[in-house]
Amino acid sequence: MKPITEQRRQELIDDCEKDILNLSNCIRKCLNLNLLSEIPYYESQLERQKIALASLTAEKKTVRPFGLPQITGAGCWVECECHEDGIHIGQSPPQRKNLPMETVELTIQECLKGKPMVFVFGSNEQGIHGAGAALFARKSYGAQMGKGIGHYGNSYALPTKSTPVRSLNLREIATHVGIFLAYARDHQEYSFKVTAVGCGLAGFKPEQIAPLFNGAPNNCYFDSSWKEFMIPETQYWGTV
Repeated sequence: MKPITEQRRQELIDDCEKDILNLSNCIRKCLNLNLLSEIPYYESQLERQKIALASLTAEKKTVRPFGLPQITGAGCWVECECHEDGIHIGQSPPQRKNLPMETVELTIQECLKGKPMVFVFGSNEQGIHGAGAALFARKSYGAQMGKGIGHYGNSYALPTKSTPVRSLNLREIATHVGIFLAYARDHQEYSFKVTAVGCGLAGFKPEQIAPLFNGAPNNCYFDSSWKEFMIPETQYWGTV
């Protein structure tokens, strides 16, 4: 099978996002009209489209986080190494003697436990990142407007709402959590910093959301405010 072009990949992503929106609307209409027997079919199709979308967007990316300087100077380079936590930047010694620091190109990737870090935040399926952790992810970690599901820049959008004003139900959130955990398990080159998704603007309690992540792969780290609701082997990054 030939690899798809970037243009075709984007077309497929757009199709998936449209299908997800249409199927979500169908489910809502069925609920409003009490056509409960029709819902399982639409839910099955919706889950398939979400998995397809996650697969299409699951590419390795090396992206400079928004808001960080990128200044170039001819003939210079910078070594950037991840340590246990944080960032270590070192300029090559020969060039350091000849060039002022402000002429050096910096490409900085925040690290967690020695790996490039991906900031996991609660989003809405429409990808309107206008408040809370979603806005922070857009400004600081490369989250993209209109992209409500998946890995963009140094962030991962995990939907807990369908629109900025309507929360998903727990079963829908659990589906998105499952997709994320599968992605994290397949991408051991990253560490995933999972914020307290769903427990802010979406209005859920930690005891409702945290257990959905139990059994996460060992490259996932969670807000320690969830500790009492998670299994003992869970790892934590801290809290805000």
